[in-house]
Amino acid sequence: MILLLFGFILLQTQTFTFLGLDIPVNPDHLEWAQSTNKINFSDSQFEEIANEFVLDTIVTAGFTDWQKIQFSIAYSGELFPTNKEKSSQLTYYLWRKWGFETERVKTDSGLRVPLISVSQQLFGLQFYRISGKKFFDVLKLTQSEKDNGKIKITLEDKDPDEGTDFRPVTFNLGELPVTGVAKTEKILTWTFKEQTYSTKVELNRNLSLYYFSLPNIRFQDALTYRFSPDLLRTLVIPLKAQMKENGLTEHEKVECIRQLLLQCFPYIDDQVLFGYEHLQFPEEILLSEGCDCEDRSVFMFKLVEELTSLKPLLADFPEHVSLLVTAPEGWQGEVYEFGSRYYVYCDPTYFNAPFGETPEEIRELIPEIIDYDEK
Repeated sequence: MILLLFGFILLQTQTFTFLGLDIPVNPDHLEWAQSTNKINFSDSQFEEIANEFVLDTIVTAGFTDWQKIQFSIAYSGELFPTNKEKSSQLTYYLWRKWGFETERVKTDSGLRVPLISVSQQLFGLQFYRISGKKFFDVLKLTQSEKDNGKIKITLEDKDPDEGTDFRPVTFNLGELPVTGVAKTEKILTWTFKEQTYSTKVELNRNLSLYYFSLPNIRFQDALTYRFSPDLLRTLVIPLKAQMKENGLTEHEKVECIRQLLLQCFPYIDDQVLFGYEHLQFPEEILLSEGCDCEDRSVFMFKLVEELTSLKPLLADFPEHVSLLVTAPEGWQGEVYEFGSRYYVYCDPTYFNAPFGETPEEIRELIPEIIDYDEK
């Protein structure tokens, strides 16, 4: 699944393609992989050879933590496409070479599974608590061995690595990944106050693939997302200029953004679109067939931040996510109080929810108010 997603190709020219980046492959690695498919290497031999791998620091400089995780999985999978055991072994040692905190367990069937520690909460991935820490099965190797929701595992002993400081993986979406360039365009056109707004958005498909690969993270962590230079240049800056030219007030800008999301992006539930829950980020939404309330709300949150002086908040209702923004001065309608400030409802999903008016179906519900984590 991951290999198909990123489109990894091992070419005759010894080039490994990862998120549009052509990364040289040492021919000795291929020869070693072929030999290990014929004989059984001990753990110590496997680790020794894995530690000899020299990942090009120029090519991989600037990789995010998640890129390093995916790169290790992909590289191992390409060297051992038909041997899950050896592929996962190499993945484990490469993760450790990156300096990540890892453990390895063995299932009842004898499958050895590398696990990795993550500093934030993840959803939809099997995890195991070891020494008080959560270690996640990123390779999803244990999912097929579930027995009534429980999996029996045995923790493997490992020798401590002297002089090495291991750390958990961190998701910081304010840190843009390094990718190759694969540009595409999408024209967005919508109307507000009898004015037509239009912009030609430029996207990097490789960046969209990167976001698609991310596991589901908390909204607080998702809000660390920042627009790529392409989206700033072709979406945010032109829209800001159009709003200024049309003389919109700060709250009219919010409504204009809401209309952008309502008119340009079809609503499709995650279960219909993917068959599972998946939070889409703007680069994905712009290339997707549709999006749901969570996707729209995060997108709108970031646009309100960039295009207005108002403070946005996410409002997580049972089975619905929406937005709150700073209440207009003298507002007489419904308000939500948070941090001694007043906010009004603004929904990028429901057409029947005018600015400042909470829909009947959620009016009596109390949302969880979500902002960035306090540091």
